[in-house]
Amino acid sequence: LLDLGLYPIPVDPQTRKPLVRWGAIDRLGYRPGAEALPENPELGARLHVGERLPYESLVFEWWDEHPSAGAAILTGLSRLLVVDVDPRAGGHHSLARLVAARPLPATRVVRTRSGGLHLYYRTATLVKSATAALGAGVDVKSHRGLAFCPPTPGYLLLERRRIAQAPDWLIRRCGPAGRSRRRRGESLPFEDPRVRRAVEHAVEKILDAAPGSQHDTVYGQARYAYKHCLD
Repeated sequence: LLDLGLYPIPVDPQTRKPLVRWGAIDRLGYRPGAEALPENPELGARLHVGERLPYESLVFEWWDEHPSAGAAILTGLSRLLVVDVDPRAGGHHSLARLVAARPLPATRVVRTRSGGLHLYYRTATLVKSATAALGAGVDVKSHRGLAFCPPTPGYLLLERRRIAQAPDWLIRRCGPAGRSRRRRGESLPFEDPRVRRAVEHAVEKILDAAPGSQHDTVYGQARYAYKHCLD
């Protein structure tokens, strides 16, 4: 994982609960030396304060303390966008619809404990970590996210590929981290299925708008929604 430029933390192999306090590292980044671990100064002192030690030194300390631990990747610090497909919630069907017109590039794939998939993508722009962000059963893990992986029991590396770059349309669809954006259909449930389809169509077009075209897309889709939902 370290060789891939990923940042793992140890987790309980059964419950998947993190075994270390990782919030500051994920939020602030790994800072060797005196500020290597602000939430655990005792461990920071053992990391030879003042020396520029790699994240690997912290990993060794953690797994010396928890030798049978599983692992989870800090998706934000690792600059990842992980597409989490859960078949129990219809994720495979949602993923098929998602990529019907826009295939996702081949990348590193991990099978999850539930029989689903984690698809790893690199991103310079972190996106929101959210449930059902790409459809029912298709979650996204990026900003402030954790992606469990081998050697956690139940997780298996299926595709040992280079981690591909996230396509622009996928980043736009997920939305940038730090900005609250609710789907219209969730905040205003419409009883009329014709109205609901029209509004969902408009929202999807707006979310997929390319940079430089957002204004025209919002205007055009507002007219579309008004035409089909006059009341």
